[in-house]
Amino acid sequence: MQRFLKPAAVAAALSLAPVAVSAATYVIDFGTGATSATPMTEYAEDGFRFAVSGNFNQGVTGATLFDTTCVAAPENQNCGGDSDLTSAGSPGYTQGDNGVAGNVLIRQEAGATVPDDAATSGFILFTLLSDTPFYWVGASAVDDGTFTFRTSAFDGGTSNIGSITLGENETGSTTFRSGLISQGDWLRFRYSGSGGIDALVFETPMPVPVPAALPLMLVGMGAFGLAARHRKNKPV
Repeated sequence: MQRFLKPAAVAAALSLAPVAVSAATYVIDFGTGATSATPMTEYAEDGFRFAVSGNFNQGVTGATLFDTTCVAAPENQNCGGDSDLTSAGSPGYTQGDNGVAGNVLIRQEAGATVPDDAATSGFILFTLLSDTPFYWVGASAVDDGTFTFRTSAFDGGTSNIGSITLGENETGSTTFRSGLISQGDWLRFRYSGSGGIDALVFETPMPVPVPAALPLMLVGMGAFGLAARHRKNKPV
């Protein structure tokens, strides 16, 4: 009996050891989208999918992506007038030393035939369509003005969760933490003028720890039950 109970006790003890878990961080840098003067209605990256909308008026047609690494060409001289957004090595480069390189999210100026950021104020709204929840923990932007961020998962969407204020051609970032954003929740990016959102940073929830030896625990519980029955049926 003693030899039988010892392995069962060890199995039960091992079942209490937790499995190491950690949250996953995703940087949505708009690298998977195509640059175009045609406004987006959806955007997807790293398994997250959003419906795209906003208050598009005052000479703005919608949300588009601008490539900060674009080069001048006869049909796209100075990247559609956006040399203030281009990164190192591109024509008319004017970003600061911490400049971004890649696609940025802009509000498209009406009448432009290439991606071109509008100079008026307004916002872009991303509504989560996919079913992977996450926390919104940061953002970065480029060019002058103030960028403010809200989500329905923070203070009911009535208060800004963070902001970035930049000078001409500057880049910058901020960190914050929203409540858990689930399917149907929205993220709002408000622009005071021209410029682009360079990246959004998400963090998925840590999974609930599962006992490292759950099967062994079940074996151990069964062993204890067998031992109890053996003692009960043992003749005296």
